[in-house]
Amino acid sequence: MRCSQVVGPSRSEVIDAPDPSPGPGELLVRVTACGVCVSDRGVWGQPPVTEPLRLGHEVSGVVAAVGPGTYGWSVGERLTGMGGPGYADLVVMEAGNLLPLPAGVRDEEALGEPLACQGEAFARTPFRAHDRVAVVGLGYMGLGFLQLAHLTDPSALIGVDLIEGRRNLALALGATESYHPDQVPGGYRSSANTTFPLDGRCNVVVEATGSAKGLALASGLAAPDGTLVVLGYHASGPLNLDLSLWYRSVTIVNGYSDNRARRLDAMSRGLELIAQRRITFAPLITHRFSLNEVDAAFRLFEERPAGFLKAVIVP
Repeated sequence: MRCSQVVGPSRSEVIDAPDPSPGPGELLVRVTACGVCVSDRGVWGQPPVTEPLRLGHEVSGVVAAVGPGTYGWSVGERLTGMGGPGYADLVVMEAGNLLPLPAGVRDEEALGEPLACQGEAFARTPFRAHDRVAVVGLGYMGLGFLQLAHLTDPSALIGVDLIEGRRNLALALGATESYHPDQVPGGYRSSANTTFPLDGRCNVVVEATGSAKGLALASGLAAPDGTLVVLGYHASGPLNLDLSLWYRSVTIVNGYSDNRARRLDAMSRGLELIAQRRITFAPLITHRFSLNEVDAAFRLFEERPAGFLKAVIVP
């Protein structure tokens, strides 16, 4: 099989490797699509120098072989789930981390791992009908979550992003308003001295930027007794949160869970919603690359070309 591996800072190469074999409780998966995630960007840019590193954890594919003692799966079934390394023709994955893809759902439009993260964050968030909801950061994760929020029948669904194209797409996917961060109406923001309700502040605010500035803006949009959901990927280390969140009795929700059962449940609900055409990731997959182009896919996070949202590797 072919697989891509990182061999130096921001440099990958494709090698020929022996086909892996699935063990008990495992499947051999022929990869059909693997998403490029910002969480791997730092590893790609500064990899260990001791040995090559293989990446990719947003896998969809087809069962190529079933390991001994692994039940309920057949060769040829389409699937998605959590595991890797997925920048390869073949990958061995734990059967317990995988779910079948519904009929009519394209492989690249149902990447299980990010879908599980979005769905788990959604399940943790105390939505009520007619809430005011804001999503700060309209990338792949933010726009996916925005569609889930739209299903709760909010009175307002506000998208915030630096890029006009993303703001326009948010409106097409259910947002009622969209703003550049510098143009969010003043009545929507809290300051250090405002503890009284303002009509424009939101009951639920989702931060999906992974940046300190985005987190600060999202914190300011939260109404007293509201909820702030931290969905964005923040590299390890301390985060600064506005102390006025405590004085406004804002509940902070961590959008990530490492509990496999919860993530599988979230993934299952997400796949069902895609199959029912209630949410879609079709317009969010904007770039496709081969195994030989993994470095070009990662560079998109640095270059941010117009129209970029999500890249997938298609072996």
